[in-house]
Amino acid sequence: MKTPILPKCLVAGSLALLAAGCSDSDDGQQPPNVSVVVANNVADSEGTVDVFAPNLNSRSGSFTSGSNEGIAFDSTGTLFQAGDNATFTGLRVFANFASRADGSAYTAGFDRQLDGAGGLTGGFAGKGIVVIDAIGRVVVADNAAGDIKLFSTTAGDGAVELAAITTAAAPWDVTYDAESDRLYAALVDGTVAIFDEFASDPTAGPDRSIFPIDGEGTQLSVNFHGLAKVGSQLVVTDVGDASVADDGQIFTLTDDGSVDGGITADARIVGSRTRLGNPVDLVLTGRTAIVAEKANDLVLTFNDVTSANGNVPPSYVRGQTKPESVALLMRSENLPADSSDINAPDSVTAVVVSTNPTPPESPFPGGTGDTGQILLLETDLSAEIGALDASAGGMLGTPARQLESIAVDTRGHAYVTYDNGSAGAANTGVLVANRVGARAGTAADVPSTDRLVAGATSELNAPKGIELVQSLGLMLVADNGTPAISAYGLEADGDSAPVFTVTDVGSASIWDLDYDPANDRLFVAATDGAVLVYDDFAASARGDAGAMVSRTILPASGGAQISVNLHGIVHVAESDQLILTDVGDAASAEDGQIFVIDNASSASGNVNVTVQIMGDQTQLGNPVDVAFDGAAIFVAEKSNDVVLRYDNILSLSGTLNAAADAQIAVTKPESVSLTR
Repeated sequence: MKTPILPKCLVAGSLALLAAGCSDSDDGQQPPNVSVVVANNVADSEGTVDVFAPNLNSRSGSFTSGSNEGIAFDSTGTLFQAGDNATFTGLRVFANFASRADGSAYTAGFDRQLDGAGGLTGGFAGKGIVVIDAIGRVVVADNAAGDIKLFSTTAGDGAVELAAITTAAAPWDVTYDAESDRLYAALVDGTVAIFDEFASDPTAGPDRSIFPIDGEGTQLSVNFHGLAKVGSQLVVTDVGDASVADDGQIFTLTDDGSVDGGITADARIVGSRTRLGNPVDLVLTGRTAIVAEKANDLVLTFNDVTSANGNVPPSYVRGQTKPESVALLMRSENLPADSSDINAPDSVTAVVVSTNPTPPESPFPGGTGDTGQILLLETDLSAEIGALDASAGGMLGTPARQLESIAVDTRGHAYVTYDNGSAGAANTGVLVANRVGARAGTAADVPSTDRLVAGATSELNAPKGIELVQSLGLMLVADNGTPAISAYGLEADGDSAPVFTVTDVGSASIWDLDYDPANDRLFVAATDGAVLVYDDFAASARGDAGAMVSRTILPASGGAQISVNLHGIVHVAESDQLILTDVGDAASAEDGQIFVIDNASSASGNVNVTVQIMGDQTQLGNPVDVAFDGAAIFVAEKSNDVVLRYDNILSLSGTLNAAADAQIAVTKPESVSLTR
């Protein structure tokens, strides 16, 4: 019911709440210096999640999730929760949970749920869950079906599970160890099922199982529920007889990668002083266990849990009505906006390109007959790694939609705007495609894996640039057709309304945008050659007046404007510079430009560029988008059917008519991003 123990501070102390530190120590010292999230499962309740300050000494906030079972965070602070109550059966996904206000609730359109076909309704009883970002899957212990179900982390409502793995007894909890690539499942017969090399084949059954025995070889465990791992040790809770409130246990077992069957426990906590009756879940911080003790309405902590033996009293006791699951609060405040400007060249594994050829269907007479693709390129542009087909009869349907701008988040998921040249709910939207870097040779719009944000309520007209603001749980879309900037929840699904819309976008259309999360500043590229700057963007956008343009920046030389039709934009936060592409006359294949501007946070009016790349050696005609890896830029040059790379862009100066350092032929590249 939790992600694996993390070796570094990724724990937040506030639900818009209360900052807290965290410790990497394994010494088990009390109290745990983390904020704790507790899911409650009170009969006839809608389902709530509470957040407690470090030391568990005060409740920091409460959130009405409408769900009642296991909780787990992904690496971005997105919360996943299983549910099987009268209100909701399925999975719910809450973006940027740590920023939620006390007393808030699940919000359709900002949050997301899966409660459709494929076993989610009826007998589904999802208990413990774990999110594995490396493969884009959420793994659910379905106690009712007696199996472990795998769902795409990006799927929309109505999606079916991608796999169901039957276990020897009904599972209750799962945990994943990324270092060894092992999935562990706690089963209600008192055994732990072990899946070796899980990510390489996540549909295979368990390879081994272990359980604690005494000196005579007799099994000591009865009914495993909660499960967590630290180092090579598994800590497992046992509720015994679920109708008895004093027979709970906690076992510590070592998995050396080969054990199978009954083994001697490293530690066993059991007895009247433990206050364990139905310990349904636990999470570890170092070697301190935080336990949801449901039968006795308590949250307990045990220091040095992996070495504690016998009738050991808890280190800390807090009353809590029917706690069902516990996790450590994860935050997303320090995440980059998205991966289009990773600023770490060595971490980039592929260049991701959306293409926009013209298909033959109306309203594109005389088209090429090709459909849009998401291409994966080597970072040196030496070769194409593979392609994902889109807008070819999948969720995007027929006539084929045109892929527009693409952005890849830190989990490897691609967000792609699309349209087919006509305004309207049936024609425009955002495709969210799971883990594109690992899916070459497949479709990019699979209903059980990917999802669409589209419909009349979305108000999208001709969406172009997209920016993922993971620290706010938002995606920002530059709607060229309205024009406007529309903000949607990162977990939005289906016909979702914007969280807010910004209509003050100057006198021209807009094309692309880049957000500076550290300073709450948005930069927008406009087709009249101006950069629109919004200071205090998110703060003002949610206010009564909405966000307004604070100032404009006009790329200039000798004080005179030289920009014509800006498209791609990247703000380099470390150096406070803007990298811009200019397509000039869209009908010309030879008048494109690239600019670099210094002091973006304060620049205003006509600002002389420090770099201007243009001329017959550049192949710049319609450079429609740009991505930055911290050293080089990658440019989608649409009119000349090429992706270009210019190295050490920020070290250049002056006006340059120079060929790119690398290039690769790509038919009608529309947008470019990076993945790692």
